[in-house]
Amino acid sequence: MGVVLVVEEVDRDRLLGTSILEQAGYQVLPVASAEQAFDVLNMRTPIDLLFTEITMRSDTHGGLALARTAVQIQPTLPVLYTTGQGVSVEMRTLFVPRFAFLGKPYRPRDLTQAVANVFTIFRGL
Repeated sequence: MGVVLVVEEVDRDRLLGTSILEQAGYQVLPVASAEQAFDVLNMRTPIDLLFTEITMRSDTHGGLALARTAVQIQPTLPVLYTTGQGVSVEMRTLFVPRFAFLGKPYRPRDLTQAVANVFTIFRGL
C-alpha cells in the first residue's frame, strides 16, 4: 500500500499511529525525533508519506523544519501533519506544498482516511 515515516516523540502516540497504519496494510517506519527521521531520509529509503507531529518539544527540529528538509531530499513527498495544539494561519504558510492536516486526538478511522486521502490527492502529481 505504501511506506509511511511516522515521526512522533510521544511513545504512546507513535505506537498508536504505527499500529493503526500497520493494521491498515501500510509499511511503517516509526521514529521518535526529527533527527532519527533525517537518518532514515538520508539513507534514501523510499517513503510514500511523512506523518509528523508539528510540535516536538524535546527535539531541536520541529515537524515543520523536518518536512521542509524531507521535501528537499524527496521533492514529491506528501506530508500529513498532526498536533493537539492549534495551528495558526501564519504557521500554515510554513507548510510544504503537498500537505494535509489531522488534528489530535484522532480515531483510527480518521487516520486511515486521512492517509488514504493524501495518497488519492497527491499520487501522480
